[in-house]
Amino acid sequence: MGSWLYFFALKCKFSVNLIKKSFTKRHWIEGKVLALLRQKAAHSAKSLSLELGVSERQIQRILRKLKEEGTIEHNGAKRNGKWIVY
Repeated sequence: MGSWLYFFALKCKFSVNLIKKSFTKRHWIEGKVLALLRQKAAHSAKSLSLELGVSERQIQRILRKLKEEGTIEHNGAKRNGKWIVY
């Protein structure tokens, strides 16, 4: 983490440790989502949320972010589609 993190923490009056913890948890969940999608391409947001113990909405946000970044792509119908991880 760079000096921008400390500046952000001071500016917003957050604890640096709290910010590091939230960044770490978010990246950990993203990594687990990618690993699970590589194992089974037919995972849904609901099955991922149950597997990881986080809310379905959080998984939807992560999937949307990964799609926008071009890391994953969804092929097929909403119910029967498969995820492609690049």
